[in-house]
Parts: sequence; structure tokens; C-alpha cells
Amino acid sequence: MSGTDLSAAREAFRAGNQAAEAGDLSAARFWLERARRLTPQDGSIRLALAALMLRQGAPQAVALLEQVAGEDDVREAWMGLIAARHSRQDAPGAAAAMAALLQRHALAPGLAARLGFGHTLDLVAAQAGAPGWCGLGSDGRLAVHALRPGLALEATLDPPRGKAGRSGPAGPVRRR
Repeated sequence: MSGTDLSAAREAFRAGNQAAEAGDLSAARFWLERARRLTPQDGSIRLALAALMLRQGAPQAVALLEQVAGEDDVREAWMGLIAARHSRQDAPGAAAAMAALLQRHALAPGLAARLGFGHTLDLVAAQAGAPGWCGLGSDGRLAVHALRPGLALEATLDPPRGKAGRSGPAGPVRRR
């Protein structure tokens, strides 16, 4: 890629973000698609375009979010994929994306609450027949969200490597 293409891609990305902030989603999509054509491997551009498509309700958002999540494994791409699949009534797909998010990424403090995302995770868990969901926060704390009050959870953790016992993934969380 030439320096001219890179410069044009940056300008198109900037114009797309400005248009999105101003509420002109059509212009934003035009500019972000241009930026993507100029730099198709740029994950930031693909994620911004996918987020915009999600805002527009465009069905292509799912495929682009799947691509970004699969290739770049970015927390925000998984969050967008959960929302996109959930809004398209794809409960198994939303649950699979939620599992990937919670297994691979820490939850930023307050991120789910600020975005209203905790509610979406609750809905996806309920549709999957799960008792709730849990994830590790970036502060190292385990966040457990039970869907029913008074639900007792049992967690089994592995011993440190080299100690007696198995050394694989953490054991199951069970309902009682």
C-alpha cells in the first residue's frame, strides 16, 4: 500500500467518524466503506464500520463482526456480535458469542452497565437456559450474575499447575 492510500484511508476514517458523531449515518457508512476498501486489513476500520452497520440494523453487520471477532479477537467485536445475533433472534449464536467473550476477555469496570450490556447478557443467558453468567473483571474480580434471586452456585477451580490434581480448564459452574 502506498503512503497516498494510507493517507486517504485515514482521511476517510476521520470523515466517517465525524459523520457518525453528527448523526449522518449514510455519509458515515460511505466514508468508512471507502476507508475499508483502501485498507481492508485494518481492524479498527472494520470494527468501526461493523458498529455503524449494527446501528443501522444492516444484516451485513453480523458477517463483518464475525470476521473482526474471529481474526482480531477484540472484546468490542464480540459485544457487537452478541447484540447483532440477539437482535436477529439467533439465540444459539448470541450464546456462543457470549461464551467466547466471557472466556477470552476481561470485563472493563462499569462497561456493561454504561452500555446497558449487562441486560443483554441476562437476556441471552435466559434464552440459552443458563442460570446466569459470570466473567472476570479487569480488576481481577469475578462478576456473577444469577438470573434468579437466591440461586446457589458452586464453582470448581483447578489447583495451581504442578500441584496434585488436573491442570486443565476450570471446572463447571453448577445449579443447585
